[in-house]
Amino acid sequence: MNEIEFSYEITEADYTESNALLSRKLKVRKYWIVPLLGVAVIAIPFLHLDSDGYMAPNLSSSWPLIVSGLLLIFYGVRSLSPAYIARQHYPRTGLSRRQFTAHISAKGFLVQGTHSEWKYSWQAVLLAEESETLFALYTGLQLFVFAKRHLNDEQLKALRQLIAAQPAFPGGTTPKY
Repeated sequence: MNEIEFSYEITEADYTESNALLSRKLKVRKYWIVPLLGVAVIAIPFLHLDSDGYMAPNLSSSWPLIVSGLLLIFYGVRSLSPAYIARQHYPRTGLSRRQFTAHISAKGFLVQGTHSEWKYSWQAVLLAEESETLFALYTGLQLFVFAKRHLNDEQLKALRQLIAAQPAFPGGTTPKY
């Protein structure tokens, strides 16, 4: 097969999974300051000492601090999830119900949208990943997501072969399925 051609769209689930996959592979730094701040806020009532020097928390008047601390922990941990962030961002991307056509060959790939197109050689791809449901190709500027449901078995095999035939991607590649 000289060229693989298929039409596809990127759903919210595809977008979320590809961003989570990329984030895990690139080991994106996570900042734990907000959840740790929540733990500190919860600890404040327990720092009160009575006249004998023993811990004497007044929990009845400290419930706003405890609730605030729990909320900081919850929202802080949730904001660390790439899947959550991608789900929140997807509606603003304009990808919903947009059709794309991909042309993939040994030279590279061309993706055509309604108003634009992107053409990359394989040398421009920094990271190629495969999950159970999609392929993700990352160029450093863009993330291309090809859901497997849009490809037949012959196209899946050909795409795996094209990815495997490339010299090592700087970010690595792990054909798994």
